[in-house]
Amino acid sequence: VEGVGMLHTLEDRLAALIPAHRHELVRVLVDPPAAFLETTIVGPTTGEYAQAALWWLVGDPAGPGAIGQVVDEIGWFQWAHRSTDPDFSRGSVPPGDRRRRGGADWYERLVSEAAAALDADAAAAARRYLSADVVATHVGRSEIRGLDAVLDVVRRFSAAEPRWRLEVSRVIGDDAVVAVLFNLGNGRTQTRGTLAATLDADDAVESVRLYLDWECLAADGR
Repeated sequence: VEGVGMLHTLEDRLAALIPAHRHELVRVLVDPPAAFLETTIVGPTTGEYAQAALWWLVGDPAGPGAIGQVVDEIGWFQWAHRSTDPDFSRGSVPPGDRRRRGGADWYERLVSEAAAALDADAAAAARRYLSADVVATHVGRSEIRGLDAVLDVVRRFSAAEPRWRLEVSRVIGDDAVVAVLFNLGNGRTQTRGTLAATLDADDAVESVRLYLDWECLAADGR
Protein backbone atom coordinates (compact mmCIF):
# COMPACT_ATOMS: atom_id res chain seq x y z
CA VAL A 1 0.00 0.00 0.00
CA GLU A 2 1.55 3.27 -1.11
CA GLY A 3 0.08 6.72 -0.53
CA VAL A 4 -2.96 8.06 1.28
CA GLY A 5 -5.41 7.09 -1.46
CA MET A 6 -4.55 3.37 -1.34
CA LEU A 7 -4.56 3.48 2.46
CA HIS A 8 -8.03 5.01 2.59
CA THR A 9 -9.30 2.32 0.22
CA LEU A 10 -7.92 -0.36 2.52
CA GLU A 11 -9.47 1.32 5.55
CA ASP A 12 -12.84 1.49 3.78
CA ARG A 13 -12.65 -2.27 3.11
CA LEU A 14 -11.87 -2.91 6.78
CA ALA A 15 -14.74 -0.66 7.89
CA ALA A 16 -17.14 -2.62 5.67
CA LEU A 17 -15.79 -5.93 6.95
CA ILE A 18 -15.89 -4.93 10.63
CA PRO A 19 -18.45 -2.13 11.17
CA ALA A 20 -17.71 0.27 14.04
CA HIS A 21 -14.57 -1.65 14.98
CA ARG A 22 -12.11 -0.32 17.52
CA HIS A 23 -8.57 -1.07 18.67
CA GLU A 24 -7.71 -2.02 22.24
CA LEU A 25 -3.97 -1.66 22.85
CA VAL A 26 -2.23 -4.54 24.59
CA ARG A 27 1.25 -3.02 24.54
CA VAL A 28 3.39 -0.36 22.87
CA LEU A 29 7.19 -0.50 22.60
CA VAL A 30 9.11 2.55 21.39
CA ASP A 31 12.68 2.97 20.13
CA PRO A 32 12.63 6.22 18.10
CA PRO A 33 11.95 6.45 15.24
CA ALA A 34 10.38 2.96 15.45
CA ALA A 35 7.45 1.67 17.48
CA PHE A 36 5.78 -1.71 17.90
CA LEU A 37 2.12 -2.15 18.84
CA GLU A 38 0.17 -5.21 19.92
CA THR A 39 -3.53 -4.48 19.66
CA THR A 40 -6.84 -6.33 19.77
CA ILE A 41 -9.36 -5.38 17.09
CA VAL A 42 -12.90 -5.58 18.42
CA GLY A 43 -15.99 -5.98 16.24
CA PRO A 44 -18.77 -4.69 18.54
CA THR A 45 -21.63 -5.70 16.23
CA THR A 46 -20.67 -9.38 16.42
CA GLY A 47 -18.70 -9.51 19.68
CA GLU A 48 -15.64 -10.91 17.91
CA TYR A 49 -11.96 -10.26 18.54
CA ALA A 50 -8.78 -10.56 16.50
CA GLN A 51 -5.21 -9.65 17.25
CA ALA A 52 -2.99 -7.33 15.22
CA ALA A 53 0.70 -6.45 15.35
CA LEU A 54 2.04 -3.22 13.85
CA TRP A 55 5.51 -1.82 13.25
CA TRP A 56 5.71 1.93 12.66
CA LEU A 57 8.44 4.28 11.51
CA VAL A 58 7.70 7.86 12.53
CA GLY A 59 9.03 10.81 10.55
CA ASP A 60 10.40 14.03 12.01
CA PRO A 61 7.75 16.57 13.15
CA ALA A 62 7.01 19.28 10.60
CA GLY A 63 7.73 22.08 13.07
CA PRO A 64 7.86 23.12 16.74
CA GLY A 65 5.09 21.48 18.72
CA ALA A 66 4.11 19.24 15.80
CA ILE A 67 3.67 15.50 16.15
CA GLY A 68 5.65 13.16 13.90
CA GLN A 69 3.55 11.14 11.46
CA VAL A 70 3.82 7.46 10.55
CA VAL A 71 5.72 7.21 7.26
CA ASP A 72 6.00 3.42 7.05
CA GLU A 73 3.92 0.59 8.52
CA ILE A 74 4.36 -3.18 8.54
CA GLY A 75 1.26 -4.91 9.85
CA TRP A 76 -0.04 -8.37 10.63
CA PHE A 77 -3.80 -8.87 10.89
CA GLN A 78 -6.00 -11.89 10.18
CA TRP A 79 -9.71 -11.35 10.77
CA ALA A 80 -10.35 -14.89 9.52
CA HIS A 81 -8.79 -16.12 12.78
CA ARG A 82 -11.17 -14.14 14.98
CA SER A 83 -12.85 -15.51 18.07
CA THR A 84 -15.64 -14.54 20.42
CA ASP A 85 -13.25 -15.33 23.28
CA PRO A 86 -11.03 -12.27 23.87
CA ASP A 87 -8.55 -14.26 25.98
CA PHE A 88 -8.03 -16.85 23.23
CA SER A 89 -7.70 -14.14 20.61
CA ARG A 90 -5.14 -12.21 22.60
CA GLY A 91 -3.18 -15.18 23.90
CA SER A 92 -1.26 -15.28 27.16
CA VAL A 93 0.30 -11.87 27.79
CA PRO A 94 2.13 -11.68 31.15
CA PRO A 95 2.24 -8.25 32.77
CA GLY A 96 6.04 -8.13 32.87
CA ASP A 97 8.14 -7.03 35.82
CA ARG A 98 8.94 -3.46 34.68
CA ARG A 99 12.64 -4.06 35.35
CA ARG A 100 15.05 -2.30 33.04
CA ARG A 101 17.49 -4.75 31.43
CA GLY A 102 19.58 -2.28 29.45
CA GLY A 103 19.55 -0.09 26.37
CA ALA A 104 18.66 -1.02 22.82
CA ASP A 105 22.00 -2.82 22.44
CA TRP A 106 21.06 -5.27 25.24
CA TYR A 107 17.98 -6.45 23.37
CA GLU A 108 19.78 -6.46 20.02
CA ARG A 109 22.51 -8.67 21.49
CA LEU A 110 19.98 -11.01 23.10
CA VAL A 111 18.10 -11.51 19.82
CA SER A 112 21.28 -11.83 17.75
CA GLU A 113 22.71 -14.50 20.06
CA ALA A 114 19.39 -16.36 20.25
CA ALA A 115 18.98 -16.33 16.45
CA ALA A 116 22.51 -17.70 15.98
CA ALA A 117 21.89 -20.42 18.57
CA LEU A 118 18.58 -21.30 16.92
CA ASP A 119 20.31 -21.69 13.56
CA ALA A 120 23.05 -23.90 15.05
CA ASP A 121 20.83 -26.18 17.18
CA ALA A 122 17.18 -25.20 17.54
CA ALA A 123 16.37 -27.63 20.36
CA ALA A 124 19.41 -26.61 22.40
CA ALA A 125 18.55 -22.93 21.85
CA ALA A 126 14.99 -23.52 23.07
CA ARG A 127 16.25 -25.19 26.24
CA ARG A 128 18.70 -22.34 26.81
CA TYR A 129 16.40 -19.36 26.27
CA LEU A 130 12.93 -20.61 27.28
CA SER A 131 11.63 -21.08 30.82
CA ALA A 132 10.37 -24.49 31.95
CA ASP A 133 6.76 -23.24 32.04
CA VAL A 134 6.87 -21.17 28.85
CA VAL A 135 3.60 -20.47 27.03
CA ALA A 136 3.89 -20.25 23.25
CA THR A 137 1.01 -18.77 21.27
CA HIS A 138 0.47 -18.78 17.52
CA VAL A 139 -1.81 -15.79 17.86
CA GLY A 140 -5.40 -16.51 16.92
CA ARG A 141 -4.66 -20.17 16.16
CA SER A 142 -3.26 -22.25 19.01
CA GLU A 143 -1.39 -22.18 22.31
CA ILE A 144 0.96 -24.70 23.90
CA ARG A 145 2.31 -24.74 27.44
CA GLY A 146 5.55 -26.06 28.88
CA LEU A 147 9.06 -26.49 27.53
CA ASP A 148 8.58 -30.14 26.50
CA ALA A 149 5.59 -29.27 24.29
CA VAL A 150 7.47 -26.39 22.68
CA LEU A 151 10.52 -28.62 22.10
CA ASP A 152 8.36 -31.10 20.18
CA VAL A 153 7.34 -28.35 17.77
CA VAL A 154 10.89 -26.98 17.49
CA ARG A 155 12.32 -30.42 16.67
CA ARG A 156 9.75 -31.06 13.93
CA PHE A 157 10.30 -27.62 12.46
CA SER A 158 14.11 -27.86 12.49
CA ALA A 159 14.00 -31.31 10.87
CA ALA A 160 12.08 -30.06 7.82
CA GLU A 161 13.80 -30.06 4.43
CA PRO A 162 14.76 -27.75 2.86
CA ARG A 163 15.94 -26.07 6.01
CA TRP A 164 14.23 -22.91 7.25
CA ARG A 165 16.33 -19.77 7.72
CA LEU A 166 15.48 -16.86 10.01
CA GLU A 167 16.61 -13.33 9.17
CA VAL A 168 16.05 -10.64 11.82
CA SER A 169 14.94 -7.26 10.43
CA ARG A 170 14.12 -5.16 13.49
CA VAL A 171 14.24 -5.39 17.29
CA ILE A 172 12.57 -3.27 19.97
CA GLY A 173 12.82 -4.04 23.68
CA ASP A 174 11.50 -2.40 26.83
CA ASP A 175 11.80 -3.84 30.35
CA ALA A 176 10.61 -7.47 30.19
CA VAL A 177 9.34 -7.39 26.60
CA VAL A 178 11.18 -7.73 23.30
CA ALA A 179 9.62 -7.69 19.82
CA VAL A 180 11.35 -9.08 16.73
CA LEU A 181 10.42 -8.50 13.09
CA PHE A 182 11.83 -11.28 10.91
CA ASN A 183 11.77 -13.00 7.54
CA LEU A 184 11.45 -16.79 7.43
CA GLY A 185 12.18 -18.79 4.28
CA ASN A 186 13.50 -22.07 2.95
CA GLY A 187 14.53 -21.14 -0.59
CA ARG A 188 11.11 -22.11 -1.97
CA THR A 189 8.81 -19.85 -0.01
CA GLN A 190 9.21 -16.94 2.37
CA THR A 191 7.08 -14.86 4.68
CA ARG A 192 7.47 -12.07 7.21
CA GLY A 193 6.49 -12.48 10.84
CA THR A 194 6.72 -10.97 14.30
CA LEU A 195 7.66 -12.56 17.61
CA ALA A 196 6.85 -10.83 20.88
CA ALA A 197 8.45 -12.34 23.98
CA THR A 198 8.13 -11.61 27.69
CA LEU A 199 11.09 -12.40 29.97
CA ASP A 200 10.87 -13.69 33.52
CA ALA A 201 12.97 -12.58 36.50
CA ASP A 202 15.89 -14.72 35.27
CA ASP A 203 15.61 -13.30 31.72
CA ALA A 204 14.30 -16.60 30.37
CA VAL A 205 11.37 -16.32 27.94
CA GLU A 206 8.10 -17.09 29.74
CA SER A 207 5.76 -16.07 26.91
CA VAL A 208 6.14 -16.21 23.13
CA ARG A 209 3.51 -14.69 20.87
CA LEU A 210 4.00 -15.45 17.20
CA TYR A 211 2.30 -13.36 14.52
CA LEU A 212 2.77 -15.42 11.36
CA ASP A 213 0.64 -16.58 8.44
CA TRP A 214 1.57 -20.26 8.38
CA GLU A 215 -0.39 -20.80 5.17
CA CYS A 216 2.23 -18.73 3.32
CA LEU A 217 4.90 -21.18 4.41
CA ALA A 218 2.88 -24.10 3.09
CA ALA A 219 2.65 -22.56 -0.37
CA ASP A 220 5.06 -25.14 -1.81
CA GLY A 221 2.69 -27.93 -0.77
CA ARG A 222 4.74 -29.17 2.19
